[in-house]
Amino acid sequence: MPVAAVTALTTSQAANAVYNPLNLKGTFWETGELYVKKDTALPSDPDELLPGLNDTIKALESLNDLVLDGKFDELSRQLRGGSVSESQLRLRGYALLDQLPEGSKSTYLAEQAFRVFLNRFANLDAAVEAAARQSKLDGGLVETLGLAVVSPFGAANEAAKIAQEPSMGSDARISVLASLGDTVKVLKAFVKAANNALKAEEQSQ
Repeated sequence: MPVAAVTALTTSQAANAVYNPLNLKGTFWETGELYVKKDTALPSDPDELLPGLNDTIKALESLNDLVLDGKFDELSRQLRGGSVSESQLRLRGYALLDQLPEGSKSTYLAEQAFRVFLNRFANLDAAVEAAARQSKLDGGLVETLGLAVVSPFGAANEAAKIAQEPSMGSDARISVLASLGDTVKVLKAFVKAANNALKAEEQSQ
């Protein structure tokens, strides 16, 4: 290519280039266009929505070890888009509610359970954040639990009782375990009520 043509091409490219004196990388700096995340359409079929909610239940249950190990920062990350996404949970939950028959008792129970779940999930997030702050103040030290295992998913009430004990009440893991167990319990109640509403609709047809 002639030198004049190369010079003209280079000048043209420079004129059209995004002003980037620091040579930054990224979609905007390289193209001049803002990155816009494409929305992923949620399925409308309950048979496709329910598995995702059941997966969330399993994901929440799997966080038990993080609580027992006092890894509250990691637990917070998992609750905020790691293994669990609160925004996706809301979308899936409301999408499922939209598919339930109107006026049935099970639909009403599902609506109430989902409302309570969102409240419990917010409480869990706050409890984990508070525990993370307290852990930093304590230097990250975690005392060994005076219990072999506390299963919040089968004994949320027991974990709550233990939190009232003077010798255990200062251990943030107990309150987080109770909150985690309560959150899972209510989410299961929502899924169960939604399933019951769908089955009742099928039987009436």
